[in-house]
Amino acid sequence: KMAQLSAEVQVSADKVSSKPQASPSEKERARIFELVAQNPRSLLSVDPDWRGDRGLVAAALEQDQFLLEYATAELRGDRALVLSAVSKCGGALHYASLDLRDDELVVLEAVRQ
Repeated sequence: KMAQLSAEVQVSADKVSSKPQASPSEKERARIFELVAQNPRSLLSVDPDWRGDRGLVAAALEQDQFLLEYATAELRGDRALVLSAVSKCGGALHYASLDLRDDELVVLEAVRQ
């Protein structure tokens, strides 16, 4: 009986939890992508977990490369993502990981801007 009651309480707690779901619905993902497409700075107002979503961050960086500052550390260390940002705006290099700030190709691409 106690185990059953405990399981029921856990299920109820899960239903009211305000944490983001581990895997967001496609509908929510599409809504957030639409927000960022309309206004890339809306990346700042979405749940911080979304700042680790490579696709979402890449979409925001297409319009505002300085948003690299708000990406997760992992994405600031993503060479392809950073190269894309610095090729459009060299100043985005400031927000790249330390390793990429020392990467010759990334620095050369940033300097070309």
